[in-house]
Amino acid sequence: MNTPGIEVREIPSVVGERYFHEVFFTDVTVPTSVLLGDENNGWNVVNYALQFERIGAARYARAAVTLDKLAEIAAERGLLDDPIIVDRLGEARALCEAARVLVYKVIDIRAKDRAPTADTQLARVLSTSCDNAIGRLALEICGPQSREYASFADTNFRLAMTAGVAVGATEVQLNLIAARFLDLPKE
Repeated sequence: MNTPGIEVREIPSVVGERYFHEVFFTDVTVPTSVLLGDENNGWNVVNYALQFERIGAARYARAAVTLDKLAEIAAERGLLDDPIIVDRLGEARALCEAARVLVYKVIDIRAKDRAPTADTQLARVLSTSCDNAIGRLALEICGPQSREYASFADTNFRLAMTAGVAVGATEVQLNLIAARFLDLPKE
């Protein structure tokens, strides 16, 4: 990243500083000593690396910890008498567990040195869904307090918003699932 001609600029966003960046390459020359893979085969290298990155951050685990805290807050506020809240807490837990199982499946595929599959994208989409469901639930359970910048609910909602963009937008992941897993036509 220190190579002359590479410039990284932060993209201001609603989720806070240091979340999104753009990279510019101006007359960059990369020495062959740092070449990854075979020349003119860069897309395969990138695609392989992304298969690991898409499940690298255990978003489901962070979401599960957040969900435990939300259940405590709901209990303190007497919200566990509301069957809709209890149902939504249960759905969020099911999403966390489903994401965890899929991530473990992808890790198992990697450990067995098998080629990447669309399971990586499925795990990523499920992790994103889990993160977003819990972010929205945090706003609901915490009520007006969630509007306070950097509050527990606000922070979790903002982090969840990045989930569908980071490491490939959710829509890109769904397109990859359609093409690789369901073998659907591109048109």
